Amino acid sequence: NIPLINQQIKDNFQELKQNPFLNEVKNVGLDIKENPYPYIESTRRNITTFVEDFHLPQEVVLEAAYKPVHDTVYPRLRPLLNTITNPETQKKILNRIIFFTMFVLLFSGALLMYTAFYNMYLPTFERSLDVYMDYDHHNGYFKTYFSILKKISLNISVFAQVDLSIPYMDSNERFFKDKERFDLKFDIEIPESDANFLKNNFMVTVTTFDNKNETLKGSTRPGLVRHKSHLLRYLNTLSKSFFLVTGLLEESQVIRVDLLENCFEDTYNPTKYATLKINERNLQIYSTKLTVRKRLQGLAYLMVNRWFITGSVFVLIFMVLETIGLYFLYLARLLKKKYFVKEVQEYEDGDMVEENSVNADPEYKTFEIDTKAEIDEFFKKKFVDDDYVDDTKDDEDAAVPDLNTLESIN
Repeated sequence: NIPLINQQIKDNFQELKQNPFLNEVKNVGLDIKENPYPYIESTRRNITTFVEDFHLPQEVVLEAAYKPVHDTVYPRLRPLLNTITNPETQKKILNRIIFFTMFVLLFSGALLMYTAFYNMYLPTFERSLDVYMDYDHHNGYFKTYFSILKKISLNISVFAQVDLSIPYMDSNERFFKDKERFDLKFDIEIPESDANFLKNNFMVTVTTFDNKNETLKGSTRPGLVRHKSHLLRYLNTLSKSFFLVTGLLEESQVIRVDLLENCFEDTYNPTKYATLKINERNLQIYSTKLTVRKRLQGLAYLMVNRWFITGSVFVLIFMVLETIGLYFLYLARLLKKKYFVKEVQEYEDGDMVEENSVNADPEYKTFEIDTKAEIDEFFKKKFVDDDYVDDTKDDEDAAVPDLNTLESIN
């Protein structure tokens, strides 16, 4: 802001005209237009010294010091400011905000509707039962008859029995229905200890029985602890150290063994219970769980196994239905507010006023009717006020002959 400084100099300090420092300030001001950044700090120091010598006002100093910054930054921000303050741009931004808000509301509503449809349509297709393994059911036999095989008894299998006829969720309905097919899966949660990593393959045997204790189906499947090297176990423990110390995680893994597939449930010979046996007694186990999973078909299969694609399609369908419903609501609201008057009933005499007689008056050709009071006011103004002249009445009077005229004719 060199001109302002020069004016202040001329008014207060005439002797400054011969001062060589003024030429330096002018030269700096001219160079700032080319490249302002190197001269901002030097200009500030020079003007500060100038003020200390000649006692210029602080406003003049600040304006002169930060004018280069303003001239550099403002031209770059000006297009953005003009765009933001433009009414058309603000209208577009408002429309996009409204569109985004409506989209979020429609998506949330569609998601809630699909969730409700999912819970109502899809049956309970999976049931998990806790299994408690028995480690002592053979010990008595070996201790009684073969005490010398006590060490061998440590390697015999562990046993469990699971009742599959218990009603699901404390209801009277059985989990299995007639002609339904299901799978049996056995989950074993074990600690990642050195003893378990040293184990070889072990076998899991399952057998299902009916009410008469007759065997329905059985199978034997292998299981194995997933191998992890010492380095991988060390890195895994190090990465989860915080969660392990706080108890949020445990050093464990789950072994899933698929025992039976595509089992058939018969109402006349239903499944009563199942027995499970693990032939490795020394396997360290946290917990075991038997999962019964129904075989789904059709839409239920897609909703479970292709849940993302199916959910996306249903959410899109529900959003379209919501949009159509909102459009019809808006259209009904619009038709209720604005419509054309086809036929109106005369307020006092009860005669019907034809459509042409109403539309002949441009003032009452189209109008809005919201309440009964407005309708009454319209009819009073149209048919009751004295100022209104009804042409149809004159025509009727002209058409009806006078009584005196009839008497004279007679």
